[in-house]
Amino acid sequence: MSFRQKRAVAVLGALSALDGYDVLSITFAAPGISADWDISKGVLGIVLSMGLLGMGLGSFLLAPFADRFGRRPLVFTCLSLMTVGMFFSAFATNAEMLGFWRLVTGIGIGAMVATIAPLAAEFANAKTRPLAVAVMALGYPVGGVLGGVTAALLLHSFGWHAVFLFGFGVAMLLFPAIWFWVPESISFLLTRKTEAARTRLDRIRGQFNLPEISLAPVAAQARAKPAASIFKGPALWGTLHLAGVNFLNVIAAYYMLSWMPQLVADAGFSEAQGTLVSATASICGVVGGVLLGWLGSRYAIKPFVVATIICMGLATLAFGAVPDKLVFLVVAAGVTGFFLYPGAVGIFNVIADFFPAESRITGSGFVMGVGRGGSAVAPLLAGYLFQAGFDRGEVSAVMASCAIVGGILLAFLKVGPSRQAPALTPSQANT
Repeated sequence: MSFRQKRAVAVLGALSALDGYDVLSITFAAPGISADWDISKGVLGIVLSMGLLGMGLGSFLLAPFADRFGRRPLVFTCLSLMTVGMFFSAFATNAEMLGFWRLVTGIGIGAMVATIAPLAAEFANAKTRPLAVAVMALGYPVGGVLGGVTAALLLHSFGWHAVFLFGFGVAMLLFPAIWFWVPESISFLLTRKTEAARTRLDRIRGQFNLPEISLAPVAAQARAKPAASIFKGPALWGTLHLAGVNFLNVIAAYYMLSWMPQLVADAGFSEAQGTLVSATASICGVVGGVLLGWLGSRYAIKPFVVATIICMGLATLAFGAVPDKLVFLVVAAGVTGFFLYPGAVGIFNVIADFFPAESRITGSGFVMGVGRGGSAVAPLLAGYLFQAGFDRGEVSAVMASCAIVGGILLAFLKVGPSRQAPALTPSQANT
């Protein structure tokens, strides 16, 4: 890959990190908001859920426009929504106003994540695609971890308003980076057999130091209605198959992400120790994600993704079964995180390989939107089971089974050469 290709992927990684910060910003600010406004936990819970609701709406409703109008315009649109939402969240004066601006922010985040994951794959050549997607996707947890440290400093010195203003400032800095360093996707332009597409394709080809690329013929119907190619006939079952895999994987993942600190506290340890265990899982997850991307650039990635998701389920099972000793919980959390984040990276790669270019963002938005449902179901289901008298091991076993079944189902998903996403081959993209 050329330097400019790598730089474009790096900017997408920064966007992913901003997504991770923006998602968690409301949780960082929540204690201060609750104290300032003296609102109940019920009202605060509604405010917290508005961002997640917006993310689902963005994935389902806004992301498909990237297949119609282009990836780059949608990235600017999503970043604009996130910027406006973060700015006005900082100046909200009541829960209703804050909930509305969190909804706006969430719509931008949901469509952004669904767009930049396939876009990272489209900027890469065939050989380095899994690693490029891993670099992009792992920006999300890195943004969350670094954002947590930054937010702690801001809260100590300036109060909860500064948490949102910091996100606004970072978003403003990313606008020129996208304008100068993130061109339109070549895969998208290949679906537009027009003179304007040819002109843009030649300009981007020159920027990336690539040889001449022919515009592939694409049916007019596919260009006009990209969603039709994945929601009709046999393709529909494949789309639902992949969405189901992601739904099951996300249930297990968000159970661990949501409940891990609380489960450590319930075992008799402090909140700080619970945070340590959770941070260990995140750090190990970044290592595992990079490793999966590296392996995927050398071998077929799908078997590794299947194994990763199943192993995450087994690790979740082990986390529920280990004794109530901190060292065991830290090790179990680290192993779980090592497989948890790579599972998400792997799903991004499968999505990029499964859907054709003309419907890739539409498919990505649908699959990830269904996953948002899993992220909402997981903490609610776990809370219900705990309230019903199930212990940590029993609830973990239920959640682990979701990941194990999801991994097995993924093994039967067909992602053959005929379904592979257009990518720059090594011979095209080597510089």
